[in-house]
Amino acid sequence: MMKHKTMPAVVTAPDDGVFEAVVSVFNNKDLGGDIVRPGAFRKSLDRWAKSGSPIPVYWSHRTDDPSMNIGAVLEARELKGGSMPIPDWANDWIKRNGGLYVKARLDDFGQAAQVRHLMRNRRVQQFSFSYDVVREQRTGEGNELLELDLHEVGPTPLAMNPMTELISAKQATGDPVPSTDRLSRAAFLAYARLLG
Repeated sequence: MMKHKTMPAVVTAPDDGVFEAVVSVFNNKDLGGDIVRPGAFRKSLDRWAKSGSPIPVYWSHRTDDPSMNIGAVLEARELKGGSMPIPDWANDWIKRNGGLYVKARLDDFGQAAQVRHLMRNRRVQQFSFSYDVVREQRTGEGNELLELDLHEVGPTPLAMNPMTELISAKQATGDPVPSTDRLSRAAFLAYARLLG
């Protein structure tokens, strides 16, 4: 059964439609009780690379409508925690634990043009991906996702994992907008304490 995870995006160059995001953070329990482990995407990313096709970017998982296919991933890789090349904009959790990084370009027409506008003006700040679970295990920590089959990524209104964050995005004036992640991170940590 296909599932979805959502989290805030990091938008670094929305004016030309290119964005960078960590769409999955490793080793923390998200609001659904899942923990994505390092290596979970490795085989799926290899399959995508060998296929010669780009991972599609969809608006909010709307795979039922071709007009919602709004771009393509240019680069995707797992970032290993504690080593380069973790981007400077990544938060401390990502720097320690790593995650799934994507760089993608949105189209310049149709729904993609609207989404580019929303991302540029910080009215959409979160990101999501669809996947099937290939291998998982339940432990005292939670449901550990060990291997996932990635189907698509894309901007979306709501987040499942607040440990990723929007660091900055250029407004129409070109001035960076500061991060507002402290409240969401505090809320997540309080929720995580309730989960145990």
